[in-house]
Amino acid sequence: DEAESLLSEMKNNGIQPTVVTYNTLLDAYFKSNRPDAIDCAESLVREMNDKRIRLTIVTYNQLIRAYCMSKQQNSLDKAHNLFQEIKKQGLKPNTWIYSSLMAAHLKKTKNPEQQVQHLFLEMKNAFEDGDVSLKPDIRIYGILLNSFSKSGNPEKASETLKEMVRMDQKPTTSDFNAVLEAWMRSGDPEATSQVELGFLQMKQLAAANTFDCQPDIRTYDVAIAAIDRSGAPEAGEKTLQLLRELQQLSEQNPRDKSFLPTV
Repeated sequence: DEAESLLSEMKNNGIQPTVVTYNTLLDAYFKSNRPDAIDCAESLVREMNDKRIRLTIVTYNQLIRAYCMSKQQNSLDKAHNLFQEIKKQGLKPNTWIYSSLMAAHLKKTKNPEQQVQHLFLEMKNAFEDGDVSLKPDIRIYGILLNSFSKSGNPEKASETLKEMVRMDQKPTTSDFNAVLEAWMRSGDPEATSQVELGFLQMKQLAAANTFDCQPDIRTYDVAIAAIDRSGAPEAGEKTLQLLRELQQLSEQNPRDKSFLPTV
């Protein structure tokens, strides 16, 4: 409301608002949590277009992130339309725009792997062509990993984890968990053994301080579920052993809620 009042006062005093003024007001709308924030923003953009005020990458970034987070119908389509508009205007999408779109597909699309991978490859190719500002970071890789996890594609998830390391990104527990979950969802006959192997590797890498990938409650949940699903004769004993480990970690780290058993 304060930003709107300032804009109105500027107009009444014959002061022409600039793109910076409009971007500031857009930011205020999206931070206000107003239910009509998107509608207000769209009205503001129409006003900018009417006044021939060219939208900047900051404007597009704010709008795309808002659409990606919105629960409105077709909001993701609107975000993609703006994404294409950026290119037509000769502007360059940044990592925040790519990550917003990728994260939105991960959350809103039933099978997001194809869309997420397409955006990732577009970004990665631009980086390899010399645009260093579009180097995929750990946030981007995390979204890509989770898309492969969601679709049950452990091969792609494992390749991505290895690529992260080659790109000097340090995968964390959640990244390793995504690979384990991909194996769990794959239905592959080797899923249980691969989850157990990955679980062991996480422990070893964490102990050596290679990566910050100490197994957490989610890791244990996946490992226990994989072992239980195998139906192997030793499954019961292995499950009990993991539960004992989890209980021991919880006692050793009483303030760390990530080790609290769920059973």
